[in-house]
Amino acid sequence: MTLFIIWRILYACGSKNCRVQETSLAVSHADSNLTSTILFHIHMSDSPEIIMYKKAVMERIQREDGQLFNNNSKEHAYAVMEQFLKQTKESVHIFCHQLSKEVYERLHQEFERLLEQEIQIRVVIETRTAEAQELASLLSAHHALRVWHTNEKEIPHFSIFDGKMFRYETCQKQRSAIICAHAHGKNAELANDIESTFQTLWQSGIPYSTESQQ
Repeated sequence: MTLFIIWRILYACGSKNCRVQETSLAVSHADSNLTSTILFHIHMSDSPEIIMYKKAVMERIQREDGQLFNNNSKEHAYAVMEQFLKQTKESVHIFCHQLSKEVYERLHQEFERLLEQEIQIRVVIETRTAEAQELASLLSAHHALRVWHTNEKEIPHFSIFDGKMFRYETCQKQRSAIICAHAHGKNAELANDIESTFQTLWQSGIPYSTESQQ
């Protein structure tokens, strides 16, 4: 029952490690009578559209915006997850297919940084072979990666950070998802169900084996 309660709420809502150069961008932002500085990280390879998308995500995080917004591509997935990882203080819980290279290789350094800070990271994948193998090895070494698979009804992929920032896929093939930068109200209920689903997946998963990847 726990695994599929999320569906009800969703429908109700309607190069290795890729160590590219990174910099920070500060943008002044005026919102009514509130003036603040939005600080976010960009890579030299980021397109102008992705830079603006990152800025929009950080604005939502800073004002603790609980409204859902859309995420429609692998590039958007990477941008959202990078910004959420940079803001994480307590926990990262991810359920995905196989640690896609296109998304996760570029996030290797963020995971490494959080592990060094002893932030709880737990990742569950559906396949015994991860695409981003260096990250898989890092996570496995910290007992942070498990495999879960079933022939039952598919469960949407998701990631949740500190129990309040989340990305929840609505269509895996198109990489479309709903995003929340600070869950509260009804969206806090969705965040709680995502966490509950993840705990069930984690407890029933088996440790990822790097030996089979040799």
